[in-house]
Amino acid sequence: MSAETPSLDRVAAEAAEWFTAIRTGGLSSGERLRFANWLEASPLHVQEYLGVAEIWGALSSADVWPKASADELIEAARGASNVVMLPRVPGPHPEAMRPAPKRISRIKRSIAAVVSIVLLGTALYGSMLLARYEGHVYATTRGEQRTVNLDDGSVVQLNAMSRIVVAFTAGERRIKLKDGEAFFRVAHDTKRPFYVETPFATVRAVGTKFDVYSRGDRLRVAVVEGRVQVAALDKEHEPGQPAPAVPAELSVGARESVEMHAKGPLVRDDDHSTADATAWLQHRLVFQNEPLADVIAEFNRYTAGQMRVMSSSLATLRISGTFDAEEPQTLTEYLEQVQHVKVLRRGSVTYFTSRKDGGIEP
Repeated sequence: MSAETPSLDRVAAEAAEWFTAIRTGGLSSGERLRFANWLEASPLHVQEYLGVAEIWGALSSADVWPKASADELIEAARGASNVVMLPRVPGPHPEAMRPAPKRISRIKRSIAAVVSIVLLGTALYGSMLLARYEGHVYATTRGEQRTVNLDDGSVVQLNAMSRIVVAFTAGERRIKLKDGEAFFRVAHDTKRPFYVETPFATVRAVGTKFDVYSRGDRLRVAVVEGRVQVAALDKEHEPGQPAPAVPAELSVGARESVEMHAKGPLVRDDDHSTADATAWLQHRLVFQNEPLADVIAEFNRYTAGQMRVMSSSLATLRISGTFDAEEPQTLTEYLEQVQHVKVLRRGSVTYFTSRKDGGIEP
């Protein structure tokens, strides 16, 4: 793909080729550099590339392709960390950059090879939209904990293998906790309530400290200070079955907890203290009558070495105790010495089975 300034037909074809390559995600670091150089070589290259994206948007469903002008697209790009802004070069007014019918036909022919692939857009365009429509994304990996200082003065501590999306507006502060666990220290602001969205419920606060655990089909909200309002999301009831006689919204004060499962109601949790719920902040894991399968799943989020339960009967064994999240051998020793579980270590994986089940076949 040439970095010169050839004919309009040639530039349109090159723009379509780059568009296809970026969408398929097959660019090497060297190719990405060449693409940046190609864009920088001429404002015509930028114009044609945006034209291809615009045509692709017209060919895609209007419901999934946001309406964004070139100016909006460029403004969104300014906020994307992986987009390098090029120097402003005098050129035609944005209205003059709209593709004419003949040019539309030319570009359609150029991208005919990619029209059959149903995707939302280029990786470049997607990263811009993420910054514009979703907000800032913060995530942790296995064994990682992270502190995020938000613009309003609030602080979020992310537990291992967790992800949040922060989207603040003039009227509210909203965080989406897709999966994982986070502890929130919310700055007081009565004009902008603070919301935490999970797959099962929304937590509303103004100024407080609370922990939200959302993994799999389980949700737990534990309040350390202040008060929050937890509202369960509407769920469809089975035909002929009455609605549950429990509140869909609960007010939760300091040292109180509520929990729910995917198919169950929102209820108060009297079995777990807020100290237990926030023990992970000190790298401790506290379990109260939890199935061994759940205990091991929790441990596996903290360490590189993984553990597996090879016995279905053992998976339901109830465990209570406090363990060091960074020392999985404390759990292994407990299972061996107290529960008489058979243990086999193979490389970085530890397997557990009941002694009565005989050998282990991982």
